[in-house]
Amino acid sequence: MKPVTLPLFAAQPDKREFVIRDSVTASERAVSEAREALDKLKADAATPQEKLREQELTIALAETKHSVLTATLKAENLEAAGKKDSPEWKQAATDALIAQRKQTAADARLKSHQAKVALADAQKKADEAAKVATEPAKQDKPNPALEAAKKKVADADMAFAT
Repeated sequence: MKPVTLPLFAAQPDKREFVIRDSVTASERAVSEAREALDKLKADAATPQEKLREQELTIALAETKHSVLTATLKAENLEAAGKKDSPEWKQAATDALIAQRKQTAADARLKSHQAKVALADAQKKADEAAKVATEPAKQDKPNPALEAAKKKVADADMAFAT
């Protein structure tokens, strides 16, 4: 058996120019759509603050994802040009790593916020149910939705802390 050498684009189809262009366009569109969604929420005076905050965090995440994409592409382009291990490539790779860390933090902030909102909703429902409950046994019974929401908050906070 003889090894076959594949052309670059057959071995790495994601490196094709149109794929990269489409990825960048989709990323830019995601940022734009997130901003438009926030503008719509702000236009409605009845929008709860939690929803506005969630959309702001969604925008931050979309922006950091876009930064990761552009920084990674810059490093990959330098590598493809044979400049790997050059000071310019090292800086681009460092910038990509920093962008990835910012993305992880933005994602953790969004998930933490969503978990805390879910916990507040579950707590409100549990409090309402406790008011209706007349039997002491029902009042002492743990609420599975509330417990699940508390676990999500703890998990989100743990992910954010690491």
